[in-house]
Amino acid sequence: EADARHLFTDVWTSAGVVLGLLGVMLSGWQWLDPLLAAVVALNILREGVHLVWKSSHGLMDPALDTEELRAVQAVLDRFAQAQHIRFDHIASRSAGQRRYLDL
Repeated sequence: EADARHLFTDVWTSAGVVLGLLGVMLSGWQWLDPLLAAVVALNILREGVHLVWKSSHGLMDPALDTEELRAVQAVLDRFAQAQHIRFDHIASRSAGQRRYLDL
């Protein structure tokens, strides 16, 4: 994914350079080239932040979402009522396709 995003930003960078040069040559607006360079730089920055954000989430195990936790709690509540047991401090995490619960 990182290679694909890198290639895509290279394409936008090349397009920005060509459009900036053509725009300045055709219109004479000297401010157009630095403006397009700033837009391209912001796009590269945005893609970099997005990749770092996704990569950091790959390193950490997120908790189960609210819907899954409600389903787990419903099962535990039925079990607790039948067996007179209480479950405290439920911690959850997911890693890939697996879900983990600590009771």
